[in-house]
Amino acid sequence: MSAPGPGVNRARNFGGGMACGELIAFFDDDVELVSSLFFHELGKVLARPTVAAAGGDYGTVNGTDLWGRGYNALCSVWRASAGHGIAAMLLGGGMVVRREVWTAVGGFDEKIIYGGSEVSLICSMRSIHGEVVYSPHLRVNHRTSG
Repeated sequence: MSAPGPGVNRARNFGGGMACGELIAFFDDDVELVSSLFFHELGKVLARPTVAAAGGDYGTVNGTDLWGRGYNALCSVWRASAGHGIAAMLLGGGMVVRREVWTAVGGFDEKIIYGGSEVSLICSMRSIHGEVVYSPHLRVNHRTSG
């Protein structure tokens, strides 16, 4: 099944609407988990009821071209510049959110087709519904080509 139209946020909302659990994991098709502790860390973080979402940075796999390394570095610098704890911003390519919070804020903004696509969702979740937590154990490798 395909999302009804263009844009990463339309695809994320389509998939999120089809998900059945209390938690919704958003992983772009060009990322892979880095740490074997990912699910252990996720369980620890989301055991706190005040946490609305959790995620980590983008890593870069060996052999990634200059453009891909630059893009991943830029995304991670942007994320890191927001700080940690409830001030953290997450990268939409790999994060887990509570369904009730995602629904309450109206999901991802479908007017944003590409670039900073998760920002409005994360800001709304953080300001209205609880903590957005960054953890280095929730890092994903982002493949920018191939």
